[in-house]
Amino acid sequence: MTKGQRNGGHRSPGTVVLLSLVIVAGTALAAFCARVHEPGPGRTPFLLVCPAGRAAATRALRTWQSQAGKASTAVEAGTAVRLVVAGEEEALRRLGQGTAAAYLAVGSDLVPAAPGQAPRLPVGLASKELLVEPILLFSDFPTPMAEINLDLARQVVKAIQETGRSPLPGLSLGTLADRRPDRQAWTVAGVFPGAATCLDGSYRLGHPVRLIFDRARGLPPSLQSFARWLTTPAGRASWLGLDPDQPEIRLAAVGDIMLDRGVARAMKFHGVFYPLSDLAERLAGYDLTVGNLESPFGTSGERVPGKGIWFQADPGAVKLLLKAGFDAVSLANNHTLDYGEEAFLENLSVLDQAAVGHFGGGRDLAEARRPLVLTVCPRWIASLMLNPRPYLRVAFLGYSELADVYWSRETRWSFAATPYRPGVAPLRPHDFASIEEDIRAARRQAEVVIVYYHWGREYEDRPTRVQKELARRTIAAGADLVLGAHPHTVQGVEIVTTPERRGLVAYSLGNFIMDQPWWATRQSMILEVDLDRTGVRGFRIVPLEIDEAKPHPLEPGRATVVAYAWHTLLSAAAAWKEAGQPNA
Repeated sequence: MTKGQRNGGHRSPGTVVLLSLVIVAGTALAAFCARVHEPGPGRTPFLLVCPAGRAAATRALRTWQSQAGKASTAVEAGTAVRLVVAGEEEALRRLGQGTAAAYLAVGSDLVPAAPGQAPRLPVGLASKELLVEPILLFSDFPTPMAEINLDLARQVVKAIQETGRSPLPGLSLGTLADRRPDRQAWTVAGVFPGAATCLDGSYRLGHPVRLIFDRARGLPPSLQSFARWLTTPAGRASWLGLDPDQPEIRLAAVGDIMLDRGVARAMKFHGVFYPLSDLAERLAGYDLTVGNLESPFGTSGERVPGKGIWFQADPGAVKLLLKAGFDAVSLANNHTLDYGEEAFLENLSVLDQAAVGHFGGGRDLAEARRPLVLTVCPRWIASLMLNPRPYLRVAFLGYSELADVYWSRETRWSFAATPYRPGVAPLRPHDFASIEEDIRAARRQAEVVIVYYHWGREYEDRPTRVQKELARRTIAAGADLVLGAHPHTVQGVEIVTTPERRGLVAYSLGNFIMDQPWWATRQSMILEVDLDRTGVRGFRIVPLEIDEAKPHPLEPGRATVVAYAWHTLLSAAAAWKEAGQPNA
């Protein structure tokens, strides 16, 4: 036996110990890698997440595990995932070593491609885009323009993030949680940011959230399940911090709806749905839609003597309101009793049979002052398939400044309801205490209170001093939103702040469906308002123009849009400055 043979056959004790340590370490590493990538009891995959996504990922992972615990199919796939915060350099190293299963990157330089585009990744890595974490652009109210295209918006975001300064003066970045009425959230590529549009992905300005993993190893079943869940409405809602127990709705408010005279002739020629053929689908998509019904439905009654202008719509035209998704209409105006009490009661019956809510008028004064309370389940919460679903209760009140006007000296009969006869709820500045009482009563029944006034001067583009004072008293009394009609022109929008609360006032929404031919009376709008239990979260104005009794949206980029938006947003502020009073 040679020396070499002897040394090979009989190793020294130190060598044996060293080899044992190497074998144990190798076995441990192999077992660790197996635990990272293979499912099973005690084998928990490591999911790395960038620091910016830590809070959202933690919240989403807990929600997923909680929901999965109630579903046997998810439990079978395994829900054990260990979340570890890591930067990009560490993430790349651990993915390469196989000591992490995947990496959640949020707006990362590792994947610099825009949402929806294929990212540029190191060789061997793959990714899945799970959702877009929204970025909102804000400017102080009022602003003449609050819309921007997607490419420019991305350039603005990049500039602010890199330099801390906006290339467009006055713009800042924020999140859904940063919304409030005195900060204008900008519309991007035609989409206004809110709970619903951020949840469904239609609002595209934001950071892509991507799951990055080793292509060869793939994803363990638990991470596959988690990734799939993050692409569902429930998963995106959890990541974005949208709480189903805090319902947020989007309201669409419009002005005067008149379905008689020239509009009736157009409907007879083109069909009953003609006036809203460009907008019915859009209006039906809101959580809540409201307007001012200028032409009561009916065939009965006689014209009130001495009035001069009378409106009454074919009862069959109520189908137009149903197709457009109108949930409620105000009856507190100067045309709702044009054909007397019998016709007014017929109008109530037509609306009731069609299940269109109404307020501001009733069979007696108590009913006219009674709030219409609607319980609304936001569409985005409905998409989460929750049972039971949370609702937001919204109360509507309506009053007419013209209720006490009488049209004939002989009859001296007004539209104002009394304890003994039907009519509309009156707006009497000298007796505002009764409206304050109604608002307080409505607040006990609902989380949001909206007051719709029929007030002001016809064909004026600015509110009167009386309107402004009443608006402040209405907000102070407990209203969240004040809407106005009657002038047939669009007036200003204003944020009103009182010691008690802050609310939004749209002094006149203008005409919506109308046959008046003058330029000012053909300018129209949809006021979109996001509401939750705290009141107004945000709003935007969608400018419209009425052509041949049909409102339609203005084309983006038209100079008239800018001029109109400036006029709409600033007219109230200008009126206050002229009066020597500060704008709230």
